[in-house]
Amino acid sequence: MLSYFDKSANAFIEPKKDCYLNCNSILRQFDRLFKLVKFKKSFANYSIETIVDNARTHTAVDYDVNLLSKSPNTNCPYDKIEWIEGDLIKSVNCFDSSGTSKGLLQIAKEMNIIDLKTQSRQIKLDELREKISLHPAFSSVTKLEKLAKQFCVKIIWCPKYHCELNPIEGLWCYSKRFVRENNEQNFNKLFDLIQESFFKYKASNLNIKLWHRFWTCVHMYNEGDSYKDVLTKLFSHKKSDKPLTHTRITNTNKED
Repeated sequence: MLSYFDKSANAFIEPKKDCYLNCNSILRQFDRLFKLVKFKKSFANYSIETIVDNARTHTAVDYDVNLLSKSPNTNCPYDKIEWIEGDLIKSVNCFDSSGTSKGLLQIAKEMNIIDLKTQSRQIKLDELREKISLHPAFSSVTKLEKLAKQFCVKIIWCPKYHCELNPIEGLWCYSKRFVRENNEQNFNKLFDLIQESFFKYKASNLNIKLWHRFWTCVHMYNEGDSYKDVLTKLFSHKKSDKPLTHTRITNTNKED
């Protein structure tokens, strides 16, 4: 069993079992955090902002229009679609009384997005999805943002592909390097190495350096410095802000 800090988000992936942190488990962890944070004395009388990375488990929305088909009697992941208009909660059922899915065309009509007389041949699926995506029910507001709003907490999304603004990436980098350098191609050894890497990371106090670098990055960006300026100052003058193509490892180049 992996050791972890008390009351922290945690999960263990066991072969043949799906124990990965999914969106629902992430929301439960954040719900617990938002409920507890108001009792922390040092946060009293402050507005709470939470920085979150762009992992799919964090950015999931209630309804994804791309999962809906235009025609009736097709797969539909939702029983009904709900949205808020003013102080009212409105909804449309996605299935008729016989249990058959209505399809996106009929749903759009009932949501007053398109004219009731519109025929299927008169509108393409992409056009229909574009129209319905503008409706409040399909807004880009994520489940996490809706949950945070209930507790008056603001979510700030970390920009994609900016690891310097995501200190947890430093832990993963340290752990993977430690395991890679000491791995003996044995599962039990691998299991022990993963756990050992966490203990060594904690003992190294590397997290202090990473958080210091994080706040320095935030300050530099606020002052107008470029991504290249940040890389040069905090990482290495040899670093480049140009994207590189990853080299595919094959039997012919793996020894290089």
